[in-house]
Amino acid sequence: MYNYVQYGDIFKTGYGEGNGILRFSLIETPKALIAYLVSPALSVFLFAPVMLSILFVWKQSLKRWPLETKCLLLAAGAHFLTIASIPVWDGAIAYGPRYVLAAILLLMPLALPAFEMAFKERIRRWRIAMAAMVLLGVFVQIVGVAVYVATNEWFYNRQNIYESRAFLLLPAASPVWVQLQDLFAGRNIIPWAWRAVSQPGPALVLLIVLAVVIAAGTWLLRIPRSPEGGPAVPEVSILTMSSLVLLGFFATSPVVAPVQQRIVDHLNAGLAAQQSGRDVEAEELYALVLGLDPGNKFALHNLALLYEKIGKTTESVLLYERALASDPTFTPSANNLSRYVRGPVESLPVQECSSATQCYEIGKRVWDLGDKAVALSLWKRTAKRFPREPWLMRNMARARYDLADYEGAVEDYRKAVELSPSDDDLRTDLAWALLNASRFQEARQICNEVLAHDSRNAAAAAILARLSR
Repeated sequence: MYNYVQYGDIFKTGYGEGNGILRFSLIETPKALIAYLVSPALSVFLFAPVMLSILFVWKQSLKRWPLETKCLLLAAGAHFLTIASIPVWDGAIAYGPRYVLAAILLLMPLALPAFEMAFKERIRRWRIAMAAMVLLGVFVQIVGVAVYVATNEWFYNRQNIYESRAFLLLPAASPVWVQLQDLFAGRNIIPWAWRAVSQPGPALVLLIVLAVVIAAGTWLLRIPRSPEGGPAVPEVSILTMSSLVLLGFFATSPVVAPVQQRIVDHLNAGLAAQQSGRDVEAEELYALVLGLDPGNKFALHNLALLYEKIGKTTESVLLYERALASDPTFTPSANNLSRYVRGPVESLPVQECSSATQCYEIGKRVWDLGDKAVALSLWKRTAKRFPREPWLMRNMARARYDLADYEGAVEDYRKAVELSPSDDDLRTDLAWALLNASRFQEARQICNEVLAHDSRNAAAAAILARLSR
């Protein structure tokens, strides 16, 4: 229903015409379901270990709450199947199975019998098992929030395992393992964790106190009983936790440094991180600079260098272009960009583009720089990768038309019309190309068809006027 209201089609998800259309596949859909079960990169049992207990107690849940359990299982199953039918089901560089978080939450109540056996009936093996699952889950999440998630993207690109989705099956490519290695090595650590651990002070004290109070509060909640026999909430726990929340607000200090000073500080910190090999941290710092100053040529150039280092040529070229748009005399970006726009077409790999729009934009910039043959070749390769984009075929046809390749323009316009047969503008563009290719009868036929249902179409009338001379 949301897809229909938002995008006009229940099968569209907002991820574009290619990657965002729901389509069940006998190969990809089962692969996605298997990955969400056992993949070291996506397994729900790795990122939410408590889910393992459901495998052993779901029958008990079904017996106690038959209707609710069936509803939860059906809802979660429908969600899993829907996500598995999206071409981008792997979630790209996310830490864990982000697309199925809703399904995980739906299934969690089914683990209640396991918790009861562990902490109410106090069965030893269940207490050990549930404690281990909870601790493992906490550990996995701490690793996730302690290191920049982009670390995984950089690793996949360095190993050349992203496009083929090979990272889904490699234990060494698991986000948990990749980020854990960086955590132990002290690389690419998110600032909150770095400040709290490497610079002991109020932040670390607050974290420790918060952990102790939560643990104590949890223990206290289990002991007192109300007259009806249910657990009562100790007032001291509520008071203590509320005080900590207020303390956090009072301890927060506003950012008072001028914007320009913050830009300089972030830029210098990013450069230091880049020079010391902490590329992901440098990327984040340059992103902060660009958030404050989108046209900062130094941040754009240095970020382009980072992307170029791991082979993301398309992104680096776009960043060099943005740096030059900010300052056309900026020699470092101009020199680096010249290696691509004057080199062979193969030096601009469109397979790195995440969308047809991105691929088209890089070609457009090359076109504007005057290398039209390279730009057209890029667009041709883009069209092979994204064959269902009528606007892309139309722009390719216009480019051929500008180069006086009228037969090529006719061919591309016909492909665009096949994809969007009701677009009269496309049809009249095709007629203009046919006219210049001296294919007069075909041009006249198209114009007559357009005028048959739109008698005021100026373009069709103009073409017929030319043909009647």
